[in-house]
Amino acid sequence: MATTGNSSPAKDLLLEEYRAFTNSLEKSEQSGETRVNWFIGIITAGVGGLVKIFSDGKIQGWSLRLITAAALLALLVFGIVTLFRIIKRNKKTDELIHELDKIRDLFRKHFDPTLLGDHRPFNRTLDSQDSLHWGRAFGGLADLVLTINSLLAAALVATLMMPVRSLSPGERYNSWLIATCFIVPLAFVVAFCVQRHVVRIK
Repeated sequence: MATTGNSSPAKDLLLEEYRAFTNSLEKSEQSGETRVNWFIGIITAGVGGLVKIFSDGKIQGWSLRLITAAALLALLVFGIVTLFRIIKRNKKTDELIHELDKIRDLFRKHFDPTLLGDHRPFNRTLDSQDSLHWGRAFGGLADLVLTINSLLAAALVATLMMPVRSLSPGERYNSWLIATCFIVPLAFVVAFCVQRHVVRIK
């Protein structure tokens, strides 16, 4: 039976929980954006440092390859950690949204079924919340991070394939160029697909 009173202990508790969950949801969203902004800033600084090393021309050969590979690997590891943090944040966000929908459903059933009977934000129902995570459209923060990670992985592969010295056309230059043009994009696609799969199953 619906409760028609303007106030009750249960109603007050639900309102307080709704406010708390809403605040937690807002903080969760902000924390995710902050982590991604830090990640992009570190990537920008790291790539800028590598560009300066290449432009100076003071380091050549194996030393240049080692420094570049180490820097790209460090950025990639940081990117993977950031991706898992975003996945954890997305999971928490889904849980908070689910709890908010449960509170709305309680209000609809017990406090004002007439007014709230058809109130379902974004046409969500409690039965559909289990698939909320799977229904995320491409283009979120996790997808941004995994795309950057895939570019870093491709750049790392390109660095490892980079010849120590310049190759003349007669020294397997064409073979190296063809292999690079095939393997580097393949590394990007593989890294992208693997990370996207991890995002979807977590």
